[in-house]
Amino acid sequence: MGRVLDDITTFKDSLTGGAFEALAAVDGESLAIRWLGEGTRVTLLEAWGGNNTTKMDVSIRSPLLHDNTRGIRWAHMFNPTLSGADGNPQLYLPPYWRQPYQPTDTLIVEVNGTAADDVTVSQLLCYETPNEIGGRFLGHAEVEARLKNLVGIRVSPAPHATTSTYGTAEAINADDDRLKANTEYALLGFTTDLPFTTLGIFGPDTGNFTIPMPGHWDESKTAGWFYDMARRWSERLVPVINSNNKGVTFVKAATAGGGGPPLISLLFAELS
Repeated sequence: MGRVLDDITTFKDSLTGGAFEALAAVDGESLAIRWLGEGTRVTLLEAWGGNNTTKMDVSIRSPLLHDNTRGIRWAHMFNPTLSGADGNPQLYLPPYWRQPYQPTDTLIVEVNGTAADDVTVSQLLCYETPNEIGGRFLGHAEVEARLKNLVGIRVSPAPHATTSTYGTAEAINADDDRLKANTEYALLGFTTDLPFTTLGIFGPDTGNFTIPMPGHWDESKTAGWFYDMARRWSERLVPVINSNNKGVTFVKAATAGGGGPPLISLLFAELS
């Protein structure tokens, strides 16, 4: 059974305000759940979002979810006591709950916010399919058994300067080229010096699917993002990157309203 972790990131700049309004998928992505062959199972593992100015409501709906009126609905807190963070992003799913999705379903992602707000909402999806090799992943116990060293690799992908979509991608060795040749690394998570909405990683070892992560201000949530998820559900969810692919493995960032580049440390486990 192949496994794919995938991204649906949506955004809208300058909301009309006062009612729910639809977000658009970022360039190269779609609101349609992929068809990866008969027998594919799709699960929403986590969803999160950011608003650059105020609070909002968030809704994901479709005819195949609970209802096509509001579907899954979350209240998004904008917390002005968090200097520079303000609740961008907020995580929406309880830690031990997941939502089944149906292949070929088309989602409608909407928010109800204040006029002129800029918004980004991301979803992390898992596809289990017999027809797609997909990415390379390990379970938490496999990572623990093979761990040699921890290493942090600095990257600084810039979000788009003025809008809430992804900015230009950057190779993971562009800033900090210290991964050892011919070596496997498990991506545990990352830390960041500035909060932002979403970091995506993609390359040969992810099956060239973008895998999203939240740029949360609480680094205890992001430092072990994939390891914690794999341990929570006892599934193979920790991406494995071969160092020989470092020049063709990329990261990209998005944040509500756009902004300057955060300085990010990708936290890898060097594997035996």
